[in-house]
Amino acid sequence: MNYTELLKQVDTNRLPRHIAIIMDGNGRWAKKRGFKHLVGHNQGAIAVRETVEAAVKLKIEHVTVYAFSTENWNRSRIEVQGLLQLIMKTLEKEIAELNENNVKVHFFGSNIGLSKDYLQRIDHLCEITQNNTGLKFNVAFNYGSRAEIIDSVNRIL
Repeated sequence: MNYTELLKQVDTNRLPRHIAIIMDGNGRWAKKRGFKHLVGHNQGAIAVRETVEAAVKLKIEHVTVYAFSTENWNRSRIEVQGLLQLIMKTLEKEIAELNENNVKVHFFGSNIGLSKDYLQRIDHLCEITQNNTGLKFNVAFNYGSRAEIIDSVNRIL
């Protein structure tokens, strides 16, 4: 049974307003099956797409995906580049459909370590959907509790 058939069985009166997804375990999933980590990350991106699609149909207000933490910078250079490319390519591929479905895309997190070009591409993707009033798709990107504490202390100082 695919998820669209499952949606018919959902009691829409008992749904949450906000769903948060922590992207964890994709690399372990891939390794367990004999694949490289990036294959697992690709499967995670597919799962997020299906989740967002279902959330739109169910009229969920917010979906937040924790996509790239500051701790991810400690991974191999190849994996970091692969993750950054996957996030960007996926969003660029999906942005037209997200916009058609009235989804508003919002990124939050730190700009540290990201190229000016990458940040401009993120801003552009968010601008495309800035006036949408449906599902709010939040991407926690380059985030981390340690970094947030340090940033907060620095702002106070």
